[in-house]
Amino acid sequence: MKSLVSLCTGVIYDYSNIQNWLDGGNNTCPATMQVLQTKDFIPNRTLQSLIQIWSDSVCHQTVSELVPSPNQALYAIANLQIDSLRSSSLAKLLHFAKDFHQNKLFLTKAEGFVNKLLRLLDNVDARETMKSIEFLEQVVIVLGLILEDVEDCEGLKNSMLKEKKRSLDTLLLVLRRGGSDSKIASASVL
Repeated sequence: MKSLVSLCTGVIYDYSNIQNWLDGGNNTCPATMQVLQTKDFIPNRTLQSLIQIWSDSVCHQTVSELVPSPNQALYAIANLQIDSLRSSSLAKLLHFAKDFHQNKLFLTKAEGFVNKLLRLLDNVDARETMKSIEFLEQVVIVLGLILEDVEDCEGLKNSMLKEKKRSLDTLLLVLRRGGSDSKIASASVL
């Protein structure tokens, strides 16, 4: 809609479309079928401006700004096991969890998701720590987001405290070297 106009009936049309209608010999409003008292147009610049603002905002959204669907979240959870897809999958899950409380609940109930996050915290290679700190930050932030909705918090704590688990070391590492969001999430998990 490039140029919005109203007829005397109050109905809004695109100028070129309503002009074609009237040029075709019609003397009624296409929406109401009322006979038009006048064929004068009234420009509707307010609505046209609002549509332009909305259109601009939609055009500037990138794919990464769109919240993944629950099915996409499940797919991302499955892809956490694939090294080459792990980072992008975790980014999608982080975006999914940030936006809606129901998404956090969905993730906590997704089979094995919390355990997968814990395994990611446990399997940190000391040589790769500097390269993976951003990844670990994402893991901790996602864990921090869903923590309040985990049904078995005691079981989660016990799982993190088991012998030979490095979850606590990783949380402390993120607390020391991470950004402010991951530090907050790490402290919250601890």
